[in-house]
Amino acid sequence: MRHQLAARIIGLPGDEIELEHGKLRINGQYWNEPYIAREFQSGAAIPSTKLGPSDYLVLPEDRRLIDAYRGELIASRARITGRLIVNRWPLGWLLYRPTAFLKAEPVN
Repeated sequence: MRHQLAARIIGLPGDEIELEHGKLRINGQYWNEPYIAREFQSGAAIPSTKLGPSDYLVLPEDRRLIDAYRGELIASRARITGRLIVNRWPLGWLLYRPTAFLKAEPVN
């Protein structure tokens, strides 16, 4: 059974992806993910995988959920339905989470 999963697109078609002890590697390069809050990090692993021409790797913001959604993490383009903007209460959470919308970048 397929679920709707609100997740961040991490890997693009043709990318070689791997998650090793919670550390993301794309095309051999480790990536810094400052938007993952400390309490949502995990030591989860995904073996090295080459994504197909219409496959995307999507990962939940709460990385502790990776095992629960393991079969849903590689999604075809047809399964991606749009962008989700999440509003949380109290609205002031943005003031306390300055890294909430940072993009991933390679680790130097």
